[in-house]
Amino acid sequence: MCIITFSGTHRPLWPRYGEYKFVPRQRWVHNLEATPLALVTWGCRLTMSSVQPSIVKNFIKQHGLQGPEKVSRDGQYDLGLKDPAKIITDIDDSVLCPGS
Repeated sequence: MCIITFSGTHRPLWPRYGEYKFVPRQRWVHNLEATPLALVTWGCRLTMSSVQPSIVKNFIKQHGLQGPEKVSRDGQYDLGLKDPAKIITDIDDSVLCPGS
C-alpha cells in the first residue's frame, strides 16, 4: 500500500471542489482506502462504509478551516471533475454546515 501524507508539503495545484470519477495518486491528500465516503481536512481524515450525517457534520465543524493556507479560491486541477461543488455560504465558507 502506498501511503501519502495528509499534512506537510503538497502539490501546488489541488483539485477543484466537487465529485470526481478519478483523481491521480499524486493529487491525493492521503490514501483513502476506497471507502464509500472519505472526508479529508488538514491533518485529519474520516472514512465511513455508510454515510452518517450527524458524524459528518460534527467532523466538518470540528476540523474544517484548520489548514495553514487561508485561501478562498477554488483549486485549479479539474481533470475528471464530474460535478463541481457550489458555494453555499460565502466565498470564505465562514459558516460550516449551515442549517444544521
